Amino acid sequence: MDITDIAFVRQTGVQIDGDGNLCLDCDETNWNHLQALHAGALFTLAESASALALLNGFAELAEQVLPVVRESQIKYRAPATSRVTAYANIPQQAVVDFNTRFKNKRRAVIPVAVTLVDSAQVTIATGLFKWFVQALD
Repeated sequence: MDITDIAFVRQTGVQIDGDGNLCLDCDETNWNHLQALHAGALFTLAESASALALLNGFAELAEQVLPVVRESQIKYRAPATSRVTAYANIPQQAVVDFNTRFKNKRRAVIPVAVTLVDSAQVTIATGLFKWFVQALD
C-alpha cells in the first residue's frame, strides 16, 4: 500500500521524498491565516508518517491486519513556512511488546513517535500515534 494513494493524503499534497520519508511543501493550498502550513495539514503528514512506519516495520502483516489510530497527540512548536519532512520512530521495546501481545491475542496497540522538521532543521511539531492493530482472521 502506498500511503500517498489515500485520497485525503493525496489531496493534502503529502509526498515521499528521495529518502523514503513523507514530506509536505508549504503550498498556499494548505496555508492557514498566517500563511504557514495549516495544523490539519501537518497532522495529516504526521499521522501518515506513523502509518508508513507501521507498514515498513511490519511488512509481513500488511495484508493480514486492520490498523486504525486509537489515540493521537501532537504538539505544534513553530510555524511551518517551508517544506516539512516527517520522521517516524517505533521504539524497540514497543516492537517487542507488540509482537508478544499480537502473537497471543491477535490484536495489540503500538505507539509511533513522529517529529516534523522544516527545511532549516527546526522542529515544527512532535506527535505520538497509538495504533490498534487487529488480525483479519
